[in-house]
Amino acid sequence: MPRFIKILSSQNIKSFDNPPELSGEHRKQVFSVQSWVMDILETLLNPTNKVGFVLQLGYFRAVNKFYSSNRFKRNDIEYVSRNLNLKTESVNISDYKHTTSERHQQIILEEMEFRKFTPAMRDRLAKESALLTSRQQKPRLIFMSLVDFLQTEKIQVPSYNTLAEIITDSLKNYERDLVRTVNGSLTEDEKSLIDNLLEKEDSGTELNRYTLTA
Repeated sequence: MPRFIKILSSQNIKSFDNPPELSGEHRKQVFSVQSWVMDILETLLNPTNKVGFVLQLGYFRAVNKFYSSNRFKRNDIEYVSRNLNLKTESVNISDYKHTTSERHQQIILEEMEFRKFTPAMRDRLAKESALLTSRQQKPRLIFMSLVDFLQTEKIQVPSYNTLAEIITDSLKNYERDLVRTVNGSLTEDEKSLIDNLLEKEDSGTELNRYTLTA
């Protein structure tokens, strides 16, 4: 059984979990190198690390998300390399180490005045998801609202799976609370009557169901 419900289409999930497709003008904007960026690049001796830093910064500027280096787009790698006057053959993104990437992410978060998505931030997002669920919003709308919430609060946006798990937990908790409320408001006779009606509807099937007396 999956850990979470499917909220977006497979294509939209792929788009969400991969770096954005950038137009020429947008690429120029997000990968621009200001003075503070140049100051950091001057401390990096490895051409690959220079390109990796600018790529992460650009993607974060675009969508407030970080990506593993194996998801970096080839045309973006080539663009940034040229923009930094580096030879493409001197850049090997597969050598951009995870520890280096995480250190660069922390620098970017601090410079952009964003906060990292931590367990504490997850708890905060879960509360927001529970509130949206109680208003009976559709899962897709909840998903979009949570992304907007993170961006407004200047919190790093996590992966699709993380958001889907939070929303799924909210829906399960809401359903459980709803059943508990209904159970507490019905008499035993009313529960039996509804159970009998459900049994008639499920007659001849082998499907499991929830009953009010469960």
